[in-house]
Amino acid sequence: MGEACCTAIETLHILHDENLLTNAAEQGKHLLNGLRWLHRRHPKLIRDVRGSGLMAAIEFADLSGCLPGLTGRMAGMLDQPLRGSVAMLAGSQLLSEFGILVAFTDHNRNVVRLEPPLTIRPQHINMLVEGFDDLLSQGLKGLAAGYLRRQYRTQTTQPPTTRPRANIP
Repeated sequence: MGEACCTAIETLHILHDENLLTNAAEQGKHLLNGLRWLHRRHPKLIRDVRGSGLMAAIEFADLSGCLPGLTGRMAGMLDQPLRGSVAMLAGSQLLSEFGILVAFTDHNRNVVRLEPPLTIRPQHINMLVEGFDDLLSQGLKGLAAGYLRRQYRTQTTQPPTTRPRANIP
């Protein structure tokens, strides 16, 4: 038990000595400002942005909210079974194209969580916002096409996942 207490105390020292909590508060404001800017630029794709400190969330619109006119109304019948599809497309593309890992929630599949490290710097947040803006500027069709292209490349370049059967008499 003494070792655990020493580790906890050292962690508190590092948090204090490296001003990580102050950095989290400052960079959290910068992150939320960037995410709110994305929300204003892409209101059909992003329903809401929220967060505290460096814990932030982006709630994407349902599929029907991303599609125009009659197509959107028809897609409304699929909103429940396809809930989270826009978030999945965006999160998958962020990881594959920019190396940005996001988390999803079980409570609301339309929500993508961002939980960067306490050591994050403004240039990292700018990279995230710019990458997200590039992806969202493609619209729903672009997100889906990019995802499908990547899936196709993955399936055609990897060896088969099934093993050959052994010749057992």
